[in-house]
Parts: sequence; C-alpha cells; structure tokens
Amino acid sequence: LCFVDDYTYDWKQDAVRDGYEYQVIAYTDEEFSYFDIVFTGIMQVSIYADEPFSAEDVPVQAVISDAGEALSSHARTHYRGGVTFHGAKKAYRLEFTKNADGTGKTIAQVPRFGQVKTLNLIPMMIDKTFMRDRVTWALYGLGRPQTERYGTRQTEYVELYVNDRYEGLYLMMEPYTHETELAKKSADAPGTSCVYRTGSVRDDKDRAGRLGAYIEERGYELHYEPEGAVQFAAIEDFIALCKEEDDAVFAQKLPQIVDIDSMTYYFLHLQAFGMIDNVFNNLFVIADWEKGGYKIRFAPWDMDMTMGTPGHPYDMWVYFPPMDRALDLNVGGVREKMLTMWQALRQDVLTNENVDRFIAQYMHELNDSGAVVRNAQRWEMESDYADGHEIVSFAADRFSLLDQVFADMA
Repeated sequence: LCFVDDYTYDWKQDAVRDGYEYQVIAYTDEEFSYFDIVFTGIMQVSIYADEPFSAEDVPVQAVISDAGEALSSHARTHYRGGVTFHGAKKAYRLEFTKNADGTGKTIAQVPRFGQVKTLNLIPMMIDKTFMRDRVTWALYGLGRPQTERYGTRQTEYVELYVNDRYEGLYLMMEPYTHETELAKKSADAPGTSCVYRTGSVRDDKDRAGRLGAYIEERGYELHYEPEGAVQFAAIEDFIALCKEEDDAVFAQKLPQIVDIDSMTYYFLHLQAFGMIDNVFNNLFVIADWEKGGYKIRFAPWDMDMTMGTPGHPYDMWVYFPPMDRALDLNVGGVREKMLTMWQALRQDVLTNENVDRFIAQYMHELNDSGAVVRNAQRWEMESDYADGHEIVSFAADRFSLLDQVFADMA
C-alpha cells in the first residue's frame, strides 16, 4: 500500500478542511488497484444491507469508526422521523443485534458513546447551521447531565455511507430508553410509570394516541407503559386539568397533579432556547405513580427547531398553556420560584460564554473536517460553510431579554 505521488508538502489542515483526495495504490504480487483517500476529523458510519430500506426493520451490518477505534456489529435499521421521513435525505434508527438476521437486541461498545443499544442518525436538513439541535442538548446537559433522569443526550457529527454510497453529514445520538430513564428515580418506577410524547394523533400511526386539550388533531402518543397499565389512564387527570375552566379549581389541583419544579424547569429552557416545536410536539410527558395518584413531569426531545429558527425572532414568547396559566394565577408563588430557578441557570448554565464555546467547537468540527463541503456537494446545497454566529446573537439577545421579563413577572 503506498501513495501514488509525493504529497509531503501539503498542509494537513488544508487537506482535511478542503477535502483533498490522495491517490493510493494497493497491490500484491498478482494484482493491484487504485483508490482515493480523503481525511476527515469526524466519525464515519457505514451501513450495509441486502434489502431495501423502509419504515420496517431490515437486517444490516453497521461499521462505526473513529480515530483508533472501530465497531463492526450486526444491527437492524429503519427510516424514522416526521417531515424527514418523506425527504430525499433519510433519517435512520439503528438497533444493535446479536444475529445477522436482525434478531436479538444487544448492547454494543460504540466509539465515543460507550455501551448503547440504539442510535438515531439525524439528517439535519431543516437547520442550515447544523448546530441547533446539538448546542441545545449541550446547554441542557450542563444542568441535566446524562446520568440524571431524562438528562441530556450525547451527540456527535458523523458522515454516513449506505451500501458504500456517501449520504452526507448526520448528527448521531442515543435516544432515550424509557425503562432505563424511569429506573433512575427508583427501581420500582418502570413497573408503575407511563411515558407519552406530544404530537399529531392519527389513525394511520403505529402508536396509540389520545387527543389533548388545546389543538385539534394534537395530543399524546403512548411511548411506554408497564404491564397491566391501561394506556392513557395515567394522563387523564392532567388532560382534564388542562380543560378546567374554573381558575380556583385549576390552581388547587395543579400542584396535586403536576410537579411544579419539573414544569418550571422545562418552561425556562423552552423560553431560553425558543423551542417552537416542543410543546404540542416533541415533549415527553412522564406520569409517575406517587402516593395513590399520578404526578406529571416533563422532558424535551428533538430540538432542531430552536435557538432562532428562521422566521422566529428572539423576542417571541413560546406558549406552554399549563405553565402560562399557572403564572397568570401565580399558583403557589410560581413566579418567584421561576425567577430563582432562572437566576441559578444564568450563573453557569445559560451563559453567553457557554454558547460561544460550543458554537466555536462545532464550527471547527464541521468546517475544518471538510464534512460540510462534501455534504453540500452530495445534496446540491448552496452553502458549504457552517456558520453559527446567528445562534450566538440569538442567545445573547434572548437571554438578556428574559432576565428582564422574568424579573418583571416576579
């Protein structure tokens, strides 16, 4: 194996950033072949399948490689996502398996991730910066690390190949395993708690659905229930509370049904990140059995439409109806609680310095690896440079505005 020419005088940084192709010859005493090498600084994922992909699982061989570390494993995969499901650049869910036919779930040792069962490969076609989902999870994780219940998700940029065809730049992340997350509260929780996610409710969807209180055809999908549970029984009191017209009754029942701290914490991130797609969509609602009734808590999911998504200015309020009503009525002094919690987050979590640091890191990974250029060529995109400065500007303006808004409300 050797290089065809002398490339000694190329600058390594330029070669990686600009995607130089280096011709190599591989040979034995009997045969030879030429091929090109491109160097990159981010992880590579290859998926090989004998069957066409669809919404149903197909068996695959998955290879995930990082500098000096690699995994090759049996797995199964299918297309995932809402809007992205019908796009040209597909989203994938990858589950590791014991057997080549895609049966027998197992745990794999994935570079940078450690032991995982499942990975999502997100195409990032909505966000032209490629950074909104990742920076939001990173900031959320400063207050809710992955070791905590429904804490942050680890994310990494990867370049994906499907049957040796280059499919471009993706964000790889480990999704929640509900049984694992619930058990972080107590060993008994997976046997008593239920998990739902907000979204559209239609008959043609695989998951059972229940209409909510606010928007037509929007409600809750069942994501986890223990054996013997009755689908939406755990959330019925919460839905009824949201429909309650009497303010006094609402104020009385809210602390009984909803964990106010959890709702307030979620609400503060909802506002801080401008999470326009995380109330009636992409919101996990956890119903924990406590003291003879269910207590409702909240966790985020799929945060690509955040941090100044085009068309949504920095001063736009994100409505979260149960919290907005609690603030109007100041249930249990929630305004003061909210301000105290916000000021604590502003000390070392939601800071301009943290946003600057993460965006600088992601711009380096995306641009200096050459991945954005290759992705632009693959999908015929106009921009071949990832610029996160609009996120930095949005965060600075919005955090400062919320400082004043929350102080005034308290």
